[in-house]
Amino acid sequence: MLAAGPPLYLPALSATQRQRAGKLVHQLAQGADTLILDHHLLRCREGLSRLARLASQTDRRVVCAADLIGYSRCLLEARRKRLYDEMPVPTGWHEAYARGEANTQGDR
Repeated sequence: MLAAGPPLYLPALSATQRQRAGKLVHQLAQGADTLILDHHLLRCREGLSRLARLASQTDRRVVCAADLIGYSRCLLEARRKRLYDEMPVPTGWHEAYARGEANTQGDR
């Protein structure tokens, strides 16, 4: 089963909502031979500890997509602010990209 995982990075989530998300994802793990949690869960570093904790609490296989295919974990979303500071994009680039007027093959 592939699931995005709970969006722990959202500051609006209360402690109660985070606990409920943990219980729900634990139920998902119990219903699948392999649970792949990615995207939302790994947009913050806290997601890694949640992934490890869930994997240790169930007899099922719980991994992220990188683990599943044997790649190193990059957590680009979790490092987004720092990456933009290190590699800024020109003003208006995102809008131009959305219009098909820019690409990722820049001069970097």
